[in-house]
Amino acid sequence: MSREIQPYHEELAGSLTVAASPDGVVVLAGLVAALRRRWLTVLLVWVTLAGLALPGVWLLKKPTFTATADVQVLPVPTGILDKVAYQPVTYDIFLRTQAELMTSHQVLRAALADPTVKSLPLLNEPADPLSALREALKVETLRNTQIVRVCVTRNTPTEATSLARAVVNAYMALCVEADKQDVRMKRGILEREQSRLRTSLDLKRKQKLNLAMEYGTASDTTFELLRESNAEYNMETKKNLETVELEILQLKYQIRQIEKGIFTELLPEETPAQQQAAIKNDPMVRSTWDQLLAESTRLARLRSGMTDEAKEVIEAREQVDRLKADLEKELTRAADDLEKDEVAMQKRMKVNILSRKKVQLSTAEERREDLKKRVQAQEAEGMKIGQRSLEIQSLQEKIDRDNKDMELVENEIMKLDIENQRPGRISIASDAEIRPDGVEDKRLKLSLVAAVGTLFLAMAAAFLRDRADPRVRAPQEVETGMGLQLLGAVPPLEELKSGRITQQEFAECYRLVRVNLLSPGLGATPPKSILVASAQASEGKTSLAMSLAASLAELGGRVLLVDGDIQAPQIGEVLAVTSPGSLKHVLLAERSLADSVAPSRMAGLDVLVGETNGDSARGALDNRSAIRLVQEATGRYDYVVIDSPPALGAADALVWAQAVDGVILSTFAGQSSVKAAQMACQRLRMVGARLLGAVICNLTTSARFYSYSYSSRSGRRDRDSGAGGDARSGKKYTPPVVHFPVRGDEPPGGAEGSIVE
Repeated sequence: MSREIQPYHEELAGSLTVAASPDGVVVLAGLVAALRRRWLTVLLVWVTLAGLALPGVWLLKKPTFTATADVQVLPVPTGILDKVAYQPVTYDIFLRTQAELMTSHQVLRAALADPTVKSLPLLNEPADPLSALREALKVETLRNTQIVRVCVTRNTPTEATSLARAVVNAYMALCVEADKQDVRMKRGILEREQSRLRTSLDLKRKQKLNLAMEYGTASDTTFELLRESNAEYNMETKKNLETVELEILQLKYQIRQIEKGIFTELLPEETPAQQQAAIKNDPMVRSTWDQLLAESTRLARLRSGMTDEAKEVIEAREQVDRLKADLEKELTRAADDLEKDEVAMQKRMKVNILSRKKVQLSTAEERREDLKKRVQAQEAEGMKIGQRSLEIQSLQEKIDRDNKDMELVENEIMKLDIENQRPGRISIASDAEIRPDGVEDKRLKLSLVAAVGTLFLAMAAAFLRDRADPRVRAPQEVETGMGLQLLGAVPPLEELKSGRITQQEFAECYRLVRVNLLSPGLGATPPKSILVASAQASEGKTSLAMSLAASLAELGGRVLLVDGDIQAPQIGEVLAVTSPGSLKHVLLAERSLADSVAPSRMAGLDVLVGETNGDSARGALDNRSAIRLVQEATGRYDYVVIDSPPALGAADALVWAQAVDGVILSTFAGQSSVKAAQMACQRLRMVGARLLGAVICNLTTSARFYSYSYSSRSGRRDRDSGAGGDARSGKKYTPPVVHFPVRGDEPPGGAEGSIVE
């Protein structure tokens, strides 16, 4: 068998397996589908939450105004002792002291006593005005300047400006009286700073001594020699690591080449004569050939004594024709088996070579990890040595800085004594005003955040509401909730009527169910007798049974469709089939199966209908009669499809399930209950039924569990099979034209019918 012509069911099954793999796209698609189903919930919750949040934002969040005033502070007039201003260290301390003074109780109380602020709302608040002013006030020093900035934030610009101006005026009024105390405070600060610097110098000298003693010396040359030795050893280890990395790359390249099929060890190819001999020596081919010779001899003998119109001659000739057809099939099968054996041998050789290379790769990777650990340890040691050297240098630099600071502090103490506590100069650099960056209104931004946040909350609520829905809506719920393989998904008939999918695409869904049902993944032997059941009524099982039977008949064999719902049959009425007998007659042995079936409008498909006879037919079905009917039907037909009543509604479904090779469970998206389906599966397993899988009906195209381009698939299939032929059977492909209008097995308001092939 050539690689260009693969079995049609393998191609479709492969596409289903790849596309159904769980990933982020499937999760996102499920979320989008849930939001589309619950869009009204999203809208209502969003409008409700947004209607509560937005007014609250505009009522509770008020705009704020910040008034800013700058005060220039010169601690000591320059030029008294020398022409050099205060050093930065001491001056920064002085500025911080002035900033603390502006926020003191004394200044704030004086500011609140200012006549210009007595009518402001801050003084009329129930809370403590002093605490309110402290919360609204912010004082900071500007780096590398002589400015102390005062900022007051309130809800009105007038109130903010008045309070900022009052704080500055109160500070300037109190500064004269506080100068002497301020000088004493500064002297104490300098003395504390002097004590701190002494303690810091002693501690840093001890730390430097301890670090030097760790390596036996305080010399930088020793650390440099240690670092160079460590670097040389590390370089040699890295070279070994690069060699191993190169070896790993080569092995990975060889493994990729082998996985692509590029390897030299191949089996010797057989000659065409050897292949033909192997095919002819196949047991089944030889057995069919011997039967053909025997029948041909018998036909020749009959023809010598009878005319061609004789019954025995006609039967013998038909038997010879059947054996010829069987011989052709066996020859094709034997050729395929021979090719599969050759491919399997090549695969085994490829696996052996690949295994050896992977062992070599694993060994090389272990060596690489060991070398990496060595490199990391050596680098860590080098970093530790370098770090110690840097720490010693850093400590020395800090010691030098502290010595300089100590000298500065001592000089400042001397200057303070000489200046005789002379007060500093204070002036207003800029009056209190509302600057462009002092207005802040967050209501628009908060409104946008509230609108977006409530939208996400509404979406989350709708998604949780959808997750709490017990009905089946997605293929993942069928697999995870019931523990069954998903054999296929069928879209609703409305999509066909609206033109979203074509008639051929609609029928392709049922063909995919057939392909997965007959695939090797469900067992070595495909089921011949199949029961189509559902947990409850109106879940699409009758449509599925008829469509599956028609799809199986398309393969060229003989298929029997049995209406197994004895009390409420409907297939005969749907298909407009009349027959001399019914299922009840066959079960009661009143008529034979051959005399009771009726042909349908599709070639190869026969139907065994039921009678609308209510409870009078209940006793006709038992385990013995069901098994007897299924055995006789499988002996006459290639496939038998039985439509059963709901598994939770009557015991008939459990009786049929014990007689057939396998059971397919039909579920209806948007209606079937996961719990009911689980209970149906439990009951079927209790009686020993073989559950082949499940089919989800009425699944919209947007919720499909696989991505599948019908037009591209159909085009490729037409190219492979000529003028629309089937690549597997060689038969001419016929578009789906059989209409099965279902009257009792669809949910209210659902599809009026199904279209099958």
